[in-house]
Amino acid sequence: MPKPHLITEFLHDSKVASVKSSSRFISKYICKRIDFSKNLTIVEYGPGNGVLTKEILKCMDSDSRIIAIETNEKLALFLKNIKDKRLIVVKDNAKNVENILDKLNIKKADYIISGVPFSMINLNDRNEIIRKTKDVLSNKGSFFVYQFRKDIEKDLDKYFSNIKKHYEIRNIPPLIIFECKK
Repeated sequence: MPKPHLITEFLHDSKVASVKSSSRFISKYICKRIDFSKNLTIVEYGPGNGVLTKEILKCMDSDSRIIAIETNEKLALFLKNIKDKRLIVVKDNAKNVENILDKLNIKKADYIISGVPFSMINLNDRNEIIRKTKDVLSNKGSFFVYQFRKDIEKDLDKYFSNIKKHYEIRNIPPLIIFECKK
């Protein structure tokens, strides 16, 4: 399957966050913050065309897994063409993370990474996703959120007591990466 054009998907699907893939600087920064020395369960919300997903797969050991939750049909199909037994692609919404993990017999995630455009999601859904994320995250886990706008910080503050911010100006457009711990 050919790689879907993000511009086309962005224009046809309001849930697609950007017309351009996140830069390698975003992927490298997040991967440096993950402890790949052990078996991991990583969940990725809104992986798009899989730029970050592929970088994580390069770093993970053979017994780790990444669950990529994508709402866009074409992007989900494209991700399913990445032939790697550690990657599980689910065409669904991040609001259903508890049910998705339950069906996969996964109790907790070590890391959850989100490129979901929270500023484009209504407040109730946004808070539901963040609350459920905290619920399925292991006690020492981290929730990474990368966004164009910093508005999400006040919502993250409701659920996470330890939040670090990193501004990645080498991305076009620049993004803020929030790293949230319980």
